[in-house]
Amino acid sequence: DSTEACQIGSTKYLDFEGLSDDPYRVCDYEEATFTWTPASSDIGAHIFGVNAETWTGEPDPDDNSTRVTFLVAPRDYATEVREDTWDMTETSTSSPPSPLWRTDDVEAVAGGWDSNLTTGWTDSVSGMFEGRILVPGQGEYFLAEIQLAEDEQDHIDADRYTMISLAGVYNNPNEEDPNGCGLRLLWTDSNSTEYDFALGSAFGSGLPDGWDEWKEFEPYDMSEETGWSGTIHDLRIRFKEPLPDPVPPGLEPIDIRLGWIKLEEG
Repeated sequence: DSTEACQIGSTKYLDFEGLSDDPYRVCDYEEATFTWTPASSDIGAHIFGVNAETWTGEPDPDDNSTRVTFLVAPRDYATEVREDTWDMTETSTSSPPSPLWRTDDVEAVAGGWDSNLTTGWTDSVSGMFEGRILVPGQGEYFLAEIQLAEDEQDHIDADRYTMISLAGVYNNPNEEDPNGCGLRLLWTDSNSTEYDFALGSAFGSGLPDGWDEWKEFEPYDMSEETGWSGTIHDLRIRFKEPLPDPVPPGLEPIDIRLGWIKLEEG
């Protein structure tokens, strides 16, 4: 047994008696158990090796070791704290569903969402947030946002959970949009100060345009961004898209699809 610290990239040895010489070579124990509780700093690949010493006259001394490679994945806030991942799983098939946007992973919505159950909050794909943003007034933006569900008693530890990622797509029937739908990340700190971050710019693009352009964005590290520290809450994602220029006749709403959102340890 060992409780000593071992840094990533180094090797730690645990020694124990394996075979007795008298009267026969038999194991001291039928099994040996290795228990390790990883910390946030242990994220990554690790190798667990077991090596047995050779003995005089051993017929095959070259097979006295084995190695197992395993991966320590980062913990996700929604999974670890809320115990319900932000995977947009539907909550109800009743009519009308509750909530109207069909998933408990979204706490609230705001802005120009179409609230109609037939044209707005649809459910064409299982495990998907599906919403439609209505046509805004002249000179305005397609604009709407969602607030992610959190644990009411255990808000987000921004010093631990720093890596934001998501998967989604949007569909703009009015024009081809190579830049994608704009994404903003908003949150509130423990002093009730609100922050607004250009998430699409950090990702390198907004939600891609076109049903066949589904994209999974790689995690972005928020740890160095202003306001991302201490305890935060009311995490929101805002979708913002300008009107075409010039504005065509018969302007149509745009559709947003989100498959999942993760906020993981850095």
